[in-house]
Amino acid sequence: MDGNAPSYSDADENYLTPPDSGRIRSIPEAPPLTGSWQAPGSAERPVRELGALSLKPIDTYTGFYLHNMAATLHTDGSTLAISFRPLLGAGGPAQGGISAPIDGSFESLGLYFIGNQVGLYFNHTGRYLSRRLSRGAHTTIIVRFTATAIDVQYDIDGLRASENIALGGLDCPATDPSCATIAHETASNFYLGYDPGHISDIYGYVSQAVGIDRAVSDAEGKKLMNWLTAQPIPEAFPVTKPLVAILGDSIANGDQVPTYQSWAFRMLSDLSDTNLSETNPDIQLLNAATNGSGIPKVKDSDYSNVVLPRYSASRAKNILVVATGTNDLANGNNLSDLLDRYYGLLDAAHAAGWKVVACTVLPRSDASFVGAGGFEMVRTAFNTDIVKNWAAHADALADVTAIARLGAAGDSDNSEYYSPDKIHPNAVGHALLEKVYRTAVKGLL
Repeated sequence: MDGNAPSYSDADENYLTPPDSGRIRSIPEAPPLTGSWQAPGSAERPVRELGALSLKPIDTYTGFYLHNMAATLHTDGSTLAISFRPLLGAGGPAQGGISAPIDGSFESLGLYFIGNQVGLYFNHTGRYLSRRLSRGAHTTIIVRFTATAIDVQYDIDGLRASENIALGGLDCPATDPSCATIAHETASNFYLGYDPGHISDIYGYVSQAVGIDRAVSDAEGKKLMNWLTAQPIPEAFPVTKPLVAILGDSIANGDQVPTYQSWAFRMLSDLSDTNLSETNPDIQLLNAATNGSGIPKVKDSDYSNVVLPRYSASRAKNILVVATGTNDLANGNNLSDLLDRYYGLLDAAHAAGWKVVACTVLPRSDASFVGAGGFEMVRTAFNTDIVKNWAAHADALADVTAIARLGAAGDSDNSEYYSPDKIHPNAVGHALLEKVYRTAVKGLL
C-alpha cells in the first residue's frame, strides 16, 4: 500500500478466497484507507502453507511460510499491521515476526514476538512493548512510525488498547540527541513469519499483514483496525483436529536452537509430511514447555492451566508428551518424591482422557550442577524406573536414553550433538530426538 492515489488494484487478478496452495492473493474488500494500494505480482506474493493460513516452522526454504514479501517502507514514516492468532505463549521460544532489513544492514524495522512478548525493531535498536499476548487470542497490532514518535494500537480478542513508544533504546538512550529522531532510511524485503534476527518462525494463524509507506491518520487507523479484526481467522486448537500437547523444560522448548529445528516442531512437520507417508496434515501442536521448569503439579501448573483446558472428548486424538525432569534431578530433589510426582501427573492425565507418552531424561555435563557424579547417579535411577514401570501409567514410551551417542552418561560432552552448555542438544541432536518422540506419538495417532 502506498496510500497516495485513489485507486485499488490487484496485479494478479482478484480471488474471492485464496487458492488451496501457492501464493497468497488479495481478497476483494471495501478498502479501509483513503489512499490507494496495489498488490504485488504473483511471483512477489508471499508463500503460504497448503490449505490454511497457518504458519508452521519447518527447516526448508519454502517452509518459512509467508516469507520475503516484496515491499519497501521508510523508517521515519510508515505503518505496519498484523492480525494473527499465536499458538505459542508464555515460556515459548522466539515466534518470528514481520520485519525487514534497513538499507541492507543487519538492523531491521518491524515487529517480533518471543513467547508472549512483543518487541519493536526501530532506530537501529529494539524495545519490548508493555502488552503481552495470550496463546490462542486473536491479536491485531498496528504500528505507526514517524520521525519523532511511534504509536501502537492493539486489539486482543476485542479489547483495545494503545501505547506510545519513546525513541532511543538499549543501544541508544532517548537522552542521546542522536536518538531523538528516526533517520529517513529504507526497509525492504519484509519477512512475515520467519524472523532472521531471532532465527525463528510464527506458529499460528495469520489473517492479514499490511505495510503502508506513510503513517496513517488516527481516523484511518481506526478504520484499518475495524477492518483487520473483522476478517475471518481460524479458532485455536479446534476439536476437529488431532492435538499433541507437550509438557517439558528448555529441551522440549527448543532452547539453543531455532524454533523450527527443535524436536517438537520437526515432529509436527514430519507427522504432516506426505513424503514420509504420514497422514496427519491437520495435526496441531500445543507446546507448553517452559525454560527452567520441572515436573508440573497436577493442580496450579502448566498442566492444569494450559494443557488440560484444551482436552476435549469430542476430539479424535488428545495426546500428551511429558518430557521433563532434568531440572528436578539436577537440583537434588528426592528421587522417590520425583517419581511419585511424575507418575501422579501421568495418572491424572490418563484419567482425564489423554493418551500419555512417558519420557526418559538426557544426560548433562554442566559443572554448576553435576559435581561428584550426583546427577548421573540419580538420572540413571529415574530412567531405570521409568523404563520398567511406564506401562502402568502411560500409553507409550519415548526412551531418549537409547539414542546412541546422545543418551548415555558423558554423551553431553559430545559437541557433535550437544550445545556448548553441555545441557541442550544442538540441531543435529534434536533431529535424533525427533525420531524417538515421533515414533511414540505416531503409534497413538
